[in-house]
Amino acid sequence: MCSTCSPSSSKSRWSTSNEESATRYRLLETLRAYALTRLTASGEADAIRRRLLEAYLDLSDEAAPALRGPDQSAWLRRLEAEHDNLRAALDAATAMSEHQLALRLALSLWWFWLIRGHLDEGRRRLAAALAGASDASAESRAEAHYGLGRLTVISGSAAEAWAEYEVGLQLAAELGETRLTARLLIGQARILELRGDLEGARQLGLVSLAQAREVGDLGQIADALNVIGNAAWRRGLLVEADDAYRQALTLARQLGDQARTASLVGNLGGVALAQGAFEQAERLFEESVREGRGVGDLLACARALCNLGASAYRQGDRLRAQRRYREALQALRELGE
Repeated sequence: MCSTCSPSSSKSRWSTSNEESATRYRLLETLRAYALTRLTASGEADAIRRRLLEAYLDLSDEAAPALRGPDQSAWLRRLEAEHDNLRAALDAATAMSEHQLALRLALSLWWFWLIRGHLDEGRRRLAAALAGASDASAESRAEAHYGLGRLTVISGSAAEAWAEYEVGLQLAAELGETRLTARLLIGQARILELRGDLEGARQLGLVSLAQAREVGDLGQIADALNVIGNAAWRRGLLVEADDAYRQALTLARQLGDQARTASLVGNLGGVALAQGAFEQAERLFEESVREGRGVGDLLACARALCNLGASAYRQGDRLRAQRRYREALQALRELGE
């Protein structure tokens, strides 16, 4: 666990405004181990664990909604800087059998784990928190199964991810929760696309789109349009794909969501590449790399770099293609994809 001098703020003690200039301190491991031994002997360990847990619950609660908006990049950096402390807070919750609080913390962090590539750790911690909090609300459990599906489809297997989405859908149906249902259906649509069932993916995308529009969830509307665009692109319906991606990109930019923007700009580049518009495609792929790097989204970067390699290869520039493919491969290895 590391400690930090948190910047002061009239709005929040976790403000990201002075993040870059904050001074951080670490204990030598031997001193840390000695201090922990003394703390345990004092009988105050649980009280300190609780204070740690409460502080980092405050941080994660504040960060969670901001991870999908214009302050996304700053909050992702903040969570990365605090990651060891967040791990310690999760461990503290488990040590004190505060399983509901462990789940609350994990639910606030899974999107951070996804974007920043902490996939295996995210799956392990979210699954453990969910298993411990058997009496958590149906909504929290449905949200956890959705998060596990998203993490698993990248670093695990599509079958395991589908099973997570199925459990989540059953819980969402019991609740009559349209917003969660829309999100879970998008997850399943992505898996159908991976399996080559493009019509099935499109149909689920359309159902999800209608539900997301019903509740006015702009992010989910963008994700459903993205899925619909993917199915169209893979069927060679490039005009339809381009239209869906552009609608989704408008929403992502309206939300200030760099992660979604990176993905959608890259998808528009894929349409341009399929049309043989190499210069336009590469401009879009480079933009996707920049947006992805801005939030530390290795998967978006890897996809765009791979597509830059494909563009170079199709133009006969094999050296440039090889360089881009190597960059993409390195990002995927870091991600554990």
